[in-house]
Amino acid sequence: MKELEAKDLRIGNLVYGVSDGQKILSDVVSLDSVNLTEHPIWLISKYNQTSDEYESVEPIPITEEWLLKLGFKEQNTEIGSRFRKKNFYIAKNTDFDFYLKDVKSGIYIHLTKLDFVHELQNIWYCLNGKDLKINDNLDNL
Repeated sequence: MKELEAKDLRIGNLVYGVSDGQKILSDVVSLDSVNLTEHPIWLISKYNQTSDEYESVEPIPITEEWLLKLGFKEQNTEIGSRFRKKNFYIAKNTDFDFYLKDVKSGIYIHLTKLDFVHELQNIWYCLNGKDLKINDNLDNL
């Protein structure tokens, strides 16, 4: 899996911190995009709220489970599953495609294909001005 760079992220993004081969769900709490420090991405664990040094930082692949944890609701249609939150839809075909539904015309506008949770968080913030966060229930992540 590709290792993330500071330029890919925003503070508050969810990622995996990797330590001793273990992936630990973490929040990005600080970024150094000009590489003044040895560790350009600082994380804090979602479980114990500690800041640890990790060997690497990896993106979280988007899955149906993650979309539900982020507050999207699953809708089954004649052409397959999709996930909805407000006027935004993510169609699950072979990939996760992100759409905006224009309320007046009812037309769906394809915005982008998403691979990772931080990409969804970033585009959500750009379009809504609000962070997309997981529910407080961290079971099964």
